[in-house]
This record gives sequence, structure tokens and C-alpha cells, in this order.
Amino acid sequence: MLLILDNFEHLMDEAMLPAELIGACSSLKVMIVSRERLNIAEEWVVPLLGLPLPAPDSNVEEALASGAVQLFVQRARRAKLSFSLNKAELPAVISICHRLQGSPLALELAAVWVKMMSCEDIAREIDQDLDFLATSARNVTKRHRSIRTVFEYSWRLLDTSETDALAKLAVFKRGFRKDAAQAVAGASLPILISLVDKSLLQVSEDWRYEWHPLLYQYAEEKLAEDDLLETDTRSKHSLYYLQELRQRGVKGSEHLRALCEEKDNLAAAWRWALQQQDEAEIASSAKPLALLLMRVNCAGLALELLKTAINALMNAEQCAPLQLAYGHVLERCGQLQDASHAAQQALHHYKEQPDAWPGTSEAAQIDALLLLARCWMRIGDTDDARGVLEQAQDMANTTTSRKLADVLSNLGRVLLLTGDVGEAEAHFQRSLELLQDSGDDYQAAAVLADLGVLHLRYAAPQQARASLEVAADLAKRIFDHPRYIDTQARLAHTAFALAEYDSAETTARTALEKLGDAPLLDVRSDLEALLARVKLIEGDFQDAQRHIKCAIDVAWQAGANAQVLEHFVTIAELHLKQARLEHAATLLYTVLASPRAHYLDKRRAWRVLENLSEYLDAKALRDAEAEGQHANLETLVEYVLQGS
Repeated sequence: MLLILDNFEHLMDEAMLPAELIGACSSLKVMIVSRERLNIAEEWVVPLLGLPLPAPDSNVEEALASGAVQLFVQRARRAKLSFSLNKAELPAVISICHRLQGSPLALELAAVWVKMMSCEDIAREIDQDLDFLATSARNVTKRHRSIRTVFEYSWRLLDTSETDALAKLAVFKRGFRKDAAQAVAGASLPILISLVDKSLLQVSEDWRYEWHPLLYQYAEEKLAEDDLLETDTRSKHSLYYLQELRQRGVKGSEHLRALCEEKDNLAAAWRWALQQQDEAEIASSAKPLALLLMRVNCAGLALELLKTAINALMNAEQCAPLQLAYGHVLERCGQLQDASHAAQQALHHYKEQPDAWPGTSEAAQIDALLLLARCWMRIGDTDDARGVLEQAQDMANTTTSRKLADVLSNLGRVLLLTGDVGEAEAHFQRSLELLQDSGDDYQAAAVLADLGVLHLRYAAPQQARASLEVAADLAKRIFDHPRYIDTQARLAHTAFALAEYDSAETTARTALEKLGDAPLLDVRSDLEALLARVKLIEGDFQDAQRHIKCAIDVAWQAGANAQVLEHFVTIAELHLKQARLEHAATLLYTVLASPRAHYLDKRRAWRVLENLSEYLDAKALRDAEAEGQHANLETLVEYVLQGS
């Protein structure tokens, strides 16, 4: 015999009744639907979650295979017979299903609105107003006529300590851990367990507390009813996460990895501190926040948060660390001119007001000089880059070994670009020794990748592969997504150097796929250029041209003139294959004449030119040389991108 009892949560005083019934009738099975656990020995708990959700990138057919979309479409057709899920409405419908986490009641309440507005408008209204999810249908029970009624019913079943905790927990974004709940909301473990038992919170497999977005919206409203309580709780939340960021974020990869899941809470903490004009908290958190968000592929969010803070805090003392952190993110995103400008502004502030940053001004000045050097290296101004790096080295000799290691690795890069391979390797090795002594895996991964590039460019691809594989493993272990992708790009180049063209193409395409929308323009340009070279080997000139144009376009957008000139050599190789000899010669002489072209790119250009000289007479070569020496880079880029 099966006995089904629904809505049992309001009968908790009779929680022993099912056990007594089972004891009296051994063949009896009892199925109970309740928002709260009975907490009796005989109980087997089966959580009832939302309907299956579609993948965010689903097509119409794939989306209709999910239970959430099926229910939404079915109820939408009841409200509007002509409704049909099409490609235009699909993104909004998927968004609605995910926003409601597949809740059947919420989906039904949302679907009826298709008779009045588009699905995109429905999704927008759900975010703005909880009362939007309601129905006036006469035959729907009162407690199911709106989501608010459902939540108010559950709220009335809580005691004061539980309602207080649930309201305070609304300050968290996308979940939290128990230590944070205790510190910010005063929610003890017994209270958290009670809220889980009452289906108001869920515990993920990694022991993180989460809840339904609509319930979060309702709890936020409850918190907002008490201005003093909301201000106090949000201030505690902001202080907790920004302190965690500063204290744990600088201790290494293990701690940064733990903070990666908290990026939404960190962003909320930062915004609240800015709203409260807590300049000291903002300034001291800028660098670790930028580092964290770049490592989890959220550079866009970092730019938004830092730019907003810079605009709000015009005081020069507080703006210096903000400008420096902002510059680091800009450089990583390929906005080199803006990044160098931010670095120069920060450097000026630190030099003018060193007493405002006791104990940190000199280290910050070194960081600004390193940022300037990286920008100038990518633009092609290696002499200027070397000058500021030597200035940074003089300062770093009296600071920490980690700072000196950072300077030495950057000096190694500029030496490599100018062809001084022996000195470059010595600088990399010394930097690596210092980093290994200090346990800095983050910078060590970068220097190992640099050593791989050095070996790759000087005909030691097997050594390059060994260094790059270690660097890739390290970057993956420390949760450094950009560094991992960059290292994969170098491994693709290594495979190309070893004539493993299929492997080179596969690795490059995989890296591009993992890159996604990340604004790593230098890596994207590099990968596209490598694919062009692979296609040249295969004789697919049309695909080669498509890839190299993309590479040049991306590098040009970033202002990475040195990278543009590097790609000119590849397109000259393509023109040589296509018998467009004069065009190829002009591009090669442009590279050779430019002070911004790197040493190794000029060497490669000479090799291609030697092959080309077999097919062009002396006059044609002289004309091409004259044209290349006086060529305007912007004009040449435009010509290349528009050419067929």
C-alpha cells in the first residue's frame, strides 16, 4: 500500500505520524512531499530540483529536448496559440529557464505573459520585479497564484533567527561558504542546516551554499526593509571579502584558486566599498583584484570595476594604485597605448607623493616601469623598454628577491628580442632561481614559458617543448587560464618547428577555442598567424590568407606594431608562393627598415628575401627596398587587409 501526503511542512508537530503508521503496518509505504525534512530515522530524502535546463548555446531542437523549455513552450501555447519557439526567441527563453532554475511553477507563471510581450521583455521583467510572476486564473489555489505568495508562506514557517539569517544572506552573490556566512550574517551551522532542511538553501558537491535566484530576490527585499541592518551587513560583507583578497590573494596560487569562485562576491564587495567612499580599502585591494580577475578570464569585469573607481576617486594618492592595476589589465587586453598612459600616470603619482605610500612606493614604481617596458616591447620600442628596465633593476637591487626576479625576466625578454640570446638565457635562469627560492609559482610559470620561447627561436625545439610543458602544467595547477592558453600557443609553435604540422594545427585550434572571448589579443593574433603558416605548408593559400589577415587585424587593433611586422614576413611568404613577388619584397624591406621590428623577425625576413632574389632582378629589388624604407605602416596594413 502506498500513502501519499502532500504539503506536509505545516504539520511538523505530527512528524512522528508516518513512523507510527509504518510501525503499525509493515507493508505500508509512505511518500511525503514537504518543503522541510521530517528528521525521523525512517526518512529517505530525495531532493526535488528544477526541470532539466538547456545548454546556453543550444539550438532550437536541442532546447526543446529539455524539460524546462518543453513546459515553458506548452504553457505559452495555452496563453497564445500561435506561439512557436524560433531562433529569435530562443536566447530569451533559455535565459528565462536558467533564471528560474527550471522551477515548474515559476515557468508556468512566466509563460502566460507571451500574450502580452516578447520573451526578451519577460526575462527583463523577471529580473526587475518579483511580483511579475503571478496569475489571475480563477482555478489556481491562492498560495500558487504568485511566487511571492509561495515565499511568504515559507517565510512564515521560519523562526526569528532563521528569517534574520536568511535576510542577511542576501548580500552574497552566487553562493557562499559557511565561514563567510558566520562572519557576515552571523548564520551558525545549525541555522544553515535548518535552512537546508527547509529547502531554502542547497549545498553543492563542493560544500558551497546556494539558493534559487527568485528566493534570493525575495530575501534582498526583506533585507532592504531595514536600512541600518542592510548597511551594516553589506559593510561586513565588503570588509570580509576585501580582507580575504588582500590576505589570501598574495600568498600564492592555492589561495587564489580558492578565491576564484568568489569573483561575484568580490565585485559586490568592491562596489559597496566604492559606494561608501572607503578609499583605503579600494586602493589596497586594486592590485590583487586585477590579478585575480585576469587569471579567471574576467578582464572585462576588472576594467569596469577599476575604471569606475578611478572616475570616482580623483584624489591622486588613492588613484595611483588604481591607475597601475588598470594599466596591467589594459596591457593584458592589448590596449597598449592606454596601458602605457596609465603606467606613466601611476609612476608620476608615486614619484610626486612617495610619503603617501610608506614602504610600498618604491615597489609600485618598479611595477609601473615593468608595465611600461612590456607595452613598449609589444609596440616595438625595445630601446626605450631596455632603458626603463635598467632603471627598474637599479631600484630592485634594494628590494625583495621576487621583485628583482620580475625585473630580470623582463630584461631577458627584451634581450631576446634584440638578439642577445646568451644574456637573455642568463637573466631567465637567474630569475627562475630567485622565484623557486620564494615559491612564486605564478611568475615561475611565465619564466619557464620564456625559456621555452628562447629555445624555440634558436633551433632547440625539443628543449622548448620540455620547458613549455612544465610551464603549462604549472599554469594549469595554479588556475592561471591566460598563462595556460599562452603556453599552449607556444607548444603549437614548437610542434610546427618539429614539422608536426597536424599537431601544430590541432593545438592551435584547441587553444583558440579555449581562448573564447578572452581579450588576449596578442595570443589570438599569434595563433591565427601560426595557422596561416600551417596552411602555407599544406598549399591552402586561400585559408592561409584568411588566417594571416585576421592575425594582422588583431595585432593592429592592439597597437602591437612589432607583431604586425612579424606577420608581414608570413604574408610575404604567401605572396612568394602566389608569385606576387614585388609585393612580397616591399613587405620584407619594410620589416628590415623598421626600428620596431624584432631581431629574429628581421633574420627571418632576410631568409625569405634570399629566396625571393632568385626571381627578381636587381632593379626590382632596389625599387622594393626604396618603397619599403619609406613605407607608411598604416597604409601597408590597410593594403594588406583589403587585398585579395
